[in-house]
This record gives sequence, C-alpha cells and structure tokens, in this order.
Amino acid sequence: MKLDLNAIKNKLLIETIPYKGDNMSSGKKLPSLLDEIFNKIGKCAREEDSDELLNYMSSINDELIKHSGTSYKYKDYYIDAMFSYYANSRINTLQKLNDANIHMAPELVALTKKDGTEYLFTRISGTENGELIPFEKGYHLLSDEAKRDAYRDIQKMLKLGIDNVAMNRSTSVWFITPENPRVVVQHWNNIRSLDNYDNQQELLNMYYRKLFRK
Repeated sequence: MKLDLNAIKNKLLIETIPYKGDNMSSGKKLPSLLDEIFNKIGKCAREEDSDELLNYMSSINDELIKHSGTSYKYKDYYIDAMFSYYANSRINTLQKLNDANIHMAPELVALTKKDGTEYLFTRISGTENGELIPFEKGYHLLSDEAKRDAYRDIQKMLKLGIDNVAMNRSTSVWFITPENPRVVVQHWNNIRSLDNYDNQQELLNMYYRKLFRK
C-alpha cells in the first residue's frame, strides 16, 4: 500500500495523542515481563512508586538493564520515563515516523502515564543481544544496502516536511544495531519544520555524504 506522506505530515504538525485513563497501548503484544511492568505502573499510587518499581524490577532481573535513572532496556525493548512536558512531542513524532515506515526511528509500542511522567515503551530490532554501537565506531559494519535503507528513510523524513536537528548537526546521535547492522537514531526531541528557505536537495546531499562518506 502506498504511503500518503502528505496526510502523515499534516497529522505530525497538528495532532496530539489523547489519553484514555492512565494507560494506553498500541495494541502490540509486549513480552510478559514488560506487560507486567506496564500494568503495575498503572496501579501505582504515585510516579515515585512507578520509578521505584522499575528500579526494583531491574535489581531482580538481569535482563532488565538500567541505563540511567530514567531509562531501561529489556532485550530489544526500551523503557524511558520522561516528564509529560518533554514527552508529548516525542510521542507524537515517533507515531508519525512509524506511520511513514521510517525504520531509523524507534518503534513506539506502548505508553503509560502516571501523574506528570510518561513511560514510553519502544523497540529497536537488532539490539536483543547487545547495545547500540556509536555510528563512527560501527560504520564499517554497514552494508551498502543498509546505507541505502537509511537514505530512503531520510528522504521520507524530508518529504514529511521535517528535519531532526540533532541528527542534522552531528552523527553523535546516530547508532548502529549490533545484529543485522543498520542505522538508528534514538533522539527525536528536537524536530523542526522545513520552510521555503530550506533546499531539500542540499539537505539530502549532506545526509548522503554522512552515510556514504563521499
């Protein structure tokens, strides 16, 4: 089915995500451990209890890896706790990027809210048995086809009328998956709309040079 990028672009610029109660899920099945966490967060009285729950679950399960005070990894799934003020734009952006089949972006699979904190459950295939590799260190792992796939994703992104500021400025936010190496960008908080002063071909050329080192 052909994607209607214009329709997705319009949604990206004007839509917000409605919450139905304290929890909402995309309907995609979570692994049992994450499903348990998802449901327990909804039953917590306060966001402090939710944070403590995640900390406790990681202490008793070696597969739930704590990356920071607010970020966890389980196989190829990630849980990020973010204040609603910062999270809403990221949630909306990820949903629309997923709708456009832009695979450089994490897949938003579920989210739940407790007080002023959003708990985002995302998935990055190819990371089940390892951590993301910084782009500069893992570049040699990329096949030409993987580079072309990333370039097609960038074309889709620009056709949506948006650009990722952090991704544009530096490859420090670019990563390579350890399994079936491909390009992934986790940071989608700083998105800007393209305007009449932007030359999309020049942007594409810049990204092409980053990907193909030409």
